[in-house]
Amino acid sequence: SATNSIFLPAGITLEVSGRYYSKRQGGSYEVSKSTGSVDVDLNKSWYDGRMRLSLLMTDIFHTERWDSYGIKDALNISSWGYGESRKVMLRFSYSFGKQKFEKVDKNIEELNRL
Repeated sequence: SATNSIFLPAGITLEVSGRYYSKRQGGSYEVSKSTGSVDVDLNKSWYDGRMRLSLLMTDIFHTERWDSYGIKDALNISSWGYGESRKVMLRFSYSFGKQKFEKVDKNIEELNRL
């Protein structure tokens, strides 16, 4: 998987993320074929990042499939199709608390001994 953030004007952030799943064992004798998808998210934050509005679309190319095949004795199985991988979501989040963590410096003296 990979994610990239692109900062646009007016404080809007475009996030593009992608996933790839290689061919893998599905069941006891079933093999799932490789698949992948790309998601896009536009978001904007206000109040020092405490409030955020986000518009997200998952699997924009509709490529996440559940293709598989398998052979057991005289049985030859092949299945394929799409799940509900393509979605459009509008998200709003607000962080009520504000917590700051103090920096902790530690001197490890074992390194000097070695």
